[in-house]
Amino acid sequence: QSMARIAHWIVRHRRPLDNVGGIVDPLRPAGELVGRLADVLRGEEAAAVERVVAEYCASRVPDALARSVALLDHAVSALAVVDVAARLDGSISVTEAAEQYFLVAERLRLTALRRAIAALPHDDRWQALARSGVQEELLAVQADLAGAVLRGRGWSAEREQQVATIIQDAVTTPSLAAITVALGALRALREDG
Repeated sequence: QSMARIAHWIVRHRRPLDNVGGIVDPLRPAGELVGRLADVLRGEEAAAVERVVAEYCASRVPDALARSVALLDHAVSALAVVDVAARLDGSISVTEAAEQYFLVAERLRLTALRRAIAALPHDDRWQALARSGVQEELLAVQADLAGAVLRGRGWSAEREQQVATIIQDAVTTPSLAAITVALGALRALREDG
């Protein structure tokens, strides 16, 4: 599933698709970042990775392999982070972009929202497409919010609390409608920043 999300991200964000080198070369830092994600993940994201690693290790999977597999779920985030750094014309490092990307996730409780999205029904084609669409939207909005903060644009603590409350409500009673409202609040926050 992680590989499908990575392929989907590349198809959606990289054009034209006829030059593989032109697509892959700028994304090489994402591969390096995946190996260092444990150093930049924060809060719920870091705890979730450690839970997965512990589960694998309890099944006698070697720690290094368990960690690599657990971090694979974040590989698509690494692509978004590289994209954020590139949009800032090299004024910040990929590591700095990653730190801000995951700080935004922690501040706004996006990990919980991501889990709620993953739990949405996807029994038929339309449900699966809808779920995929909101996953992609969350990834894009998180990248945009991180980029806004790195450009020195932010939002008030009051506004952040309003959005966090909407996200909490969407996570508490997860549905496509609630998650769509939460994404709308995040988009509005992005415009504020």
